[in-house]
Amino acid sequence: VYEARGDKSKAAEYYRKAADFAKLNEGFDQKAIDRFLSEAKRAESE
Repeated sequence: VYEARGDKSKAAEYYRKAADFAKLNEGFDQKAIDRFLSEAKRAESE
């Protein structure tokens, strides 16, 4: 939602929170974690 609204900084923050959540909970693989972190970096660079 933040990304769609143009708030890239907040979007990156929540992608990182999603990555942290995925690290601590079952059902997420490393690929999903890497995707969240990649999206965070992309949002910050825009």
